[in-house]
Amino acid sequence: MKWWPSRLYGRLLLSYLAACVLTLLVASLALTYFYQSYLISSEQQELLRDGRNIARLVQVSLLSGSSPESLSSMLEVVGPFVPSQPIVINRVGVVLAATPAGKDLVGVRLTRDAVEQVLRGRTVMGWGQSFGLSTPSIAVAVPVTVGRETLGAVILHRPLVDIQATVRDARRRLIWALAIALAISAALAAAFSRSVGRPLERMAQAAGRLAQGDLDERVAVEGPEELQQLARAFNHAAEAIGRTFEEQRRLERMRREFVANVSHEFRAPLASLAGFIELLEDGTIPPDQAARYLELMRQDTERLSRLVADLLDLSRLDAGKVTIRPEFVSAVDAARRAVLGVEPRATSLGVTVEVAAEGSPTVYADPERLQQILTNLLDNAVDHTDDGGRVELRVRGDADWVRFEVIDTGEGIPEEELDLIWERFHRVDRSRVRSKRQRGGTGLGLSIVRQLVELHGGQVGVESRLGEGSRFWFTLPSSPASLPASV
Repeated sequence: MKWWPSRLYGRLLLSYLAACVLTLLVASLALTYFYQSYLISSEQQELLRDGRNIARLVQVSLLSGSSPESLSSMLEVVGPFVPSQPIVINRVGVVLAATPAGKDLVGVRLTRDAVEQVLRGRTVMGWGQSFGLSTPSIAVAVPVTVGRETLGAVILHRPLVDIQATVRDARRRLIWALAIALAISAALAAAFSRSVGRPLERMAQAAGRLAQGDLDERVAVEGPEELQQLARAFNHAAEAIGRTFEEQRRLERMRREFVANVSHEFRAPLASLAGFIELLEDGTIPPDQAARYLELMRQDTERLSRLVADLLDLSRLDAGKVTIRPEFVSAVDAARRAVLGVEPRATSLGVTVEVAAEGSPTVYADPERLQQILTNLLDNAVDHTDDGGRVELRVRGDADWVRFEVIDTGEGIPEEELDLIWERFHRVDRSRVRSKRQRGGTGLGLSIVRQLVELHGGQVGVESRLGEGSRFWFTLPSSPASLPASV
């Protein structure tokens, strides 16, 4: 429809104006009708009162045998005191007497249904031409009776033109009032349409820009409460979309870095293995040195196996497929088993590993995952502790939590990197790791530690200063009551 506005503001304004015009039109017609009905009813009641008074006078005159001329004289006398034109008809409907203004009716027979009803003794009220009068009038007919006999009737009528003039005057005033009301309604409708339509249009435009990639797009919170709620919801959704998009970009960046890091971590030991195998096949390596090269190959193979195992663990953790099966475990026994596992390697590197426990706390955790957490932290500490250094695993607990601390005397971690060490493949400074240990770690152990601890509902952290060593700590629950609901 070409006449229907395309913009929301125009549609709202036109709709409100149409509703206002229709409402005011119906109201004006109803007011005019009821006002006219009220005037006619009021006039009929007044005529009825006067007609009954005149009917009593006519009754006396008719019983005394007065002539039509005498009746007309009597009507002429009372005429100035009533706002109407009275006439008298006999029992067959012929006009016997009238005021001078209605003398043309004398001798005329009125034959309408209203006349027949009044001659049967009923009081009749009507308007228009219900009594057969020459001009539209408001009329009341009162029977003149003696006992049960109807001698005639008195009809009082007043031209309808007077009331019509009053109604027209009222209608003109009403039209002016309606015009003013319509102007005010139009102004209010325009203001309301603007307060509703403009914010919605701005939100639609903002949504379009957001869809085109402008993630900083926001809308003002204005207008009625519902629009304010909608604006706040839009802004919240835009922020959520922005965060999601940034998270996707971050994940994509991490994915690329992860692939690059994995490729790098695999490339070095594979290249080493390929080189050693080629040297062995060519007979370049003397027989007395073959055992040493086979040991290096074994170390590279173990490094690849640990890397693959760590990658599989991370994959299962990311997919939410790692399920812990907690049970009550002696924290001290778990710590000692973990130390026994890393002790041979630590001894070969000249590092002392010890356990220090306060009491005999019990931890509620998955035994296998607890060993994995402790082993990863101890391996990390051994890798970053110099010959003659010391690594200590401390255990203490209370009624709710057990705290494990792995303390080393290594070179420590720069403060600006403390939050980064939990990321995959992050290493603080590879140059500080001695050559005989440079194939030890995979760069994934601390990331696995953090996810496993959080899966138990615990917390993990690190404190370190350069030149003074590091303290890695984590807490696990002492009872099922401290476990998260998802476990």
